[in-house]
Amino acid sequence: MKLLLPVSALVFAAAACCCCGDDMTSKLEELSVPTVEQPTATPGEAAAPSAPAAAGVALAGACGKFKDMAAPAGASVMVCSEGGGSDSIVLSGGGAPADNCKTVKAWAEDAGYTTEFDTNVSGTWAVTMKGGADRLTIGCMEIAGSSTTSVTVSPL
Repeated sequence: MKLLLPVSALVFAAAACCCCGDDMTSKLEELSVPTVEQPTATPGEAAAPSAPAAAGVALAGACGKFKDMAAPAGASVMVCSEGGGSDSIVLSGGGAPADNCKTVKAWAEDAGYTTEFDTNVSGTWAVTMKGGADRLTIGCMEIAGSSTTSVTVSPL
């Protein structure tokens, strides 16, 4: 729960940058938050068909418990943090919020998590899962025309 507030703050900060036309990377650098340079696709990669939303793709810049995460195609890491038993990641892009949540939920189920709650209210998706000694929460929403996905793993 301690980590949920900082992750939520980052999501809303990202929305503020998107709405006001600011550059998120420069804002993160101003705040001394490490950013990850995303590789650009070669022409052959760009022409390749994308995988179905539930299949997921490898994610550059993932950390902690998300290193093997299957993320929605087209998603990029906005921020990833680990430590103290709690890890969190915020992704930008990747398609519709519902598809993003399905992809991350499928990855979590493959990792041994089971669903406690799966909710959709006005296009904002929230999923709570439990696995071993951890609780995983997934939040997917659209902010200023861009999908944002937030995932947090914390001890029970």
